[in-house]
Amino acid sequence: MPDGSTQVWGAASSRGLSVVQRSRLESMGVTLWRGDKHAELNIIDNLPEGATVRRWGISWGGTQKNHPCGACTPIVSKYSTTFES
Repeated sequence: MPDGSTQVWGAASSRGLSVVQRSRLESMGVTLWRGDKHAELNIIDNLPEGATVRRWGISWGGTQKNHPCGACTPIVSKYSTTFES
């Protein structure tokens, strides 16, 4: 974050997270964001000025891929090219 602190953020695509998923993430201190785009873009849209992304933990619903879709890749890569596997 701009003040030097670290936060973990999470989001879902426009379909959202289940109540169980939301509860579990919130219990671990994850800040959650909603929006009508892909999850990583919903996070980018809410980043404060000066914030950086160390790494992405992306998981496509059914296929569990750990990278953004082709349309999101150029945008997401501007923030970090490290993807958790």
